[in-house]
Amino acid sequence: MSKKRFSHLRGERGQAFADLIRGIPSEQILCVSLDISKYFHVVMIHNGLGEIVKPTFEIDFYQSGFDQLCQAIDQAKAATQAQVVLVGMEPTSHYFENLARHLLQHSQPVTLVNSFAVKQNRDQQLMRREKTDPIDCAAIGDLLRRIDFWQCQTLQHLIRVCPDPHLLANSTPEQLVQLFKAQSYRLGRNTAAKIIARAQQALLPDPELVAIRRELLHHDLILLEAVQAHIAKLEQHLTDLVAQTPFQVWTHLKGLSAVQVASLAAAIGDPANYSYAGQIFRRSGLVSGRNDSGNRQRKGKGNRVLKVGDVYLRRALMSALNTLLLHQPLLSHYYRKLSRSKPAGVTRVATARKANSILWATLRDQYPVSLISCKGATM
Repeated sequence: MSKKRFSHLRGERGQAFADLIRGIPSEQILCVSLDISKYFHVVMIHNGLGEIVKPTFEIDFYQSGFDQLCQAIDQAKAATQAQVVLVGMEPTSHYFENLARHLLQHSQPVTLVNSFAVKQNRDQQLMRREKTDPIDCAAIGDLLRRIDFWQCQTLQHLIRVCPDPHLLANSTPEQLVQLFKAQSYRLGRNTAAKIIARAQQALLPDPELVAIRRELLHHDLILLEAVQAHIAKLEQHLTDLVAQTPFQVWTHLKGLSAVQVASLAAAIGDPANYSYAGQIFRRSGLVSGRNDSGNRQRKGKGNRVLKVGDVYLRRALMSALNTLLLHQPLLSHYYRKLSRSKPAGVTRVATARKANSILWATLRDQYPVSLISCKGATM
């Protein structure tokens, strides 16, 4: 047992905080709460009494967003005559690091708030079922989804040929195009200009930190290439296995990859176990008309609502639907027609049911040319 004596209920940190705010009116303690996400951050500014000085607002992750945050803090300090400014944020992945370092360089003390503590505080405030950025800001006291980085070949190449953001920001489009060309990668001048413009807007990290991260990145890229090679090998193995089954007919359909076909085949199993398409769809558990939830249960008889069906089949069907809608005009037309009068969830499930029926007929008849919904109608 530690023999260290504490003069504060919360130990040394509690004592340090007490010393920091001792004798200062709560109205002159400024709290800046940030909810960190990948592409933007949500900010709320309030005083020590919990009174909101500036309602929630968003800042981007560029230099402009940091300048906007500093300006808002300065304005709030002037309005409240604040003597102490406290900044709190969740350590969300690595997205918080650069912002926290820049705040520390501007003499702003930063406190990293444990994410679980934020959740517990939200629960204590009777917000157990709510999860929004403004609520997280208040609890501290993602939300924008874009294309995943590793699904974009240009960004993958960029991180390999020019991992230093300072160098990128000072490059010309011609120089960046040449860097890509030297590695046998393709990049247009207009795209290069857009990339450089973004880099010039960025809140750049310290050069010393960049040097350390570059070396770590080099090892990560080597590991990534090994993983991608292994995935490609496994996907080829899946393609070879699918070719030995009746499901190989689906590999000839536009909108379905070999991996998607393999996922569907694995979830469906032996086609001989089914007599018609409805049996497959029923196994997926996709039911557009059911609306049982909480107190609105109609068939659950007070019991917990459980999603029945095969989750793997459900995921495989919905994944296949996403690409079929892009490549099969009949399905996309059917989807758009339903969406005019039906909710989004009902429309997707109904379209998935139609796609399942057509796929089953194609599998049953081994008709590899195209999907058809009826005689004379092609997709």
